Amino acid sequence: MLTIEELKARVSKSKVGASGGSFLKVEKNKPQTVYVLDGCYQPDELFYKFIATHFLNKKRILCGAHEEGKTCYICEQITVQREELAKIQNDYEEIKRNSDDDEVEKIREQIKSTEVTLDKLEAQRKYAFNVLVKGEETARIYEAPWLAFKPIHDTFRSAIEEWGVNILDPSASTAFTVTRTGDDFQSTKYSVAPAPRPTAILEDKAKIEELLKKLPDLDDKYKLPELADQVAAWNTYNGTTPPPIKGDNGSANKPSSMSRIGGKAVTQTVIPKEEALTPPTLGEEHAEQETSRKPESVTKVASLLARLKETNKK
Repeated sequence: MLTIEELKARVSKSKVGASGGSFLKVEKNKPQTVYVLDGCYQPDELFYKFIATHFLNKKRILCGAHEEGKTCYICEQITVQREELAKIQNDYEEIKRNSDDDEVEKIREQIKSTEVTLDKLEAQRKYAFNVLVKGEETARIYEAPWLAFKPIHDTFRSAIEEWGVNILDPSASTAFTVTRTGDDFQSTKYSVAPAPRPTAILEDKAKIEELLKKLPDLDDKYKLPELADQVAAWNTYNGTTPPPIKGDNGSANKPSSMSRIGGKAVTQTVIPKEEALTPPTLGEEHAEQETSRKPESVTKVASLLARLKETNKK
């Protein structure tokens, strides 16, 4: 275990400010009382590991875009889709000024649907750390959202800096009761209450030592995927499975951006790694002219609907 002075040094470098084991899930209205475990540290690290995760349907892909010198293929593809959607939005605004029929309203609804889909694909940011649920003897990993993590971190930091006390000391640890309320993302809230006095995480010292020896290695648990794995996950999500192609350096070249999110398989072209990603070229469908509006307006509406059909996940 680190000394108080060593912890103070690491806390001072912490960027958290105002803003093998099983996993712990805090369910709605079912409080969990846990001891935070401070296991083995890597240089300059504290008890937690910041993680970002994309969910492509039910498959989780760790995102490394927040780490210095790292990129994320999934983030790049989301950016390409947002750029294409912005172009469609601009074209829609132009058409809306000249037409107000049901087809134009349909475009607005599909643009909104696509924005929601892209929002869900963005990486979810959490803080992973080892915990011991009170009454158990095996460590779990808790991936805490910011609202649950911040009170724990603030209490830990204040104790270190103001009182010179490590509240994660397994022989005199402060337990935290985490409660979740709310039914959806917008209404979900977390409350975190520290216990009034510290206690040993287990009564048997030998069991404490054995527990700490077997803590899950968070760095090993949250290794970032290789580029080829990110590409494969994105292609699988979109319904395409092109064979892997190796570049001169042995790494997989990035395929061109997907022309839509989800849906049927499309043909992909592999581009050299050094070339910039470009927005997809999307097909156009021409509708029959209607007497109620200008022929060019009909064509533009049909074109936007075709592009949205390609971009929007069904």
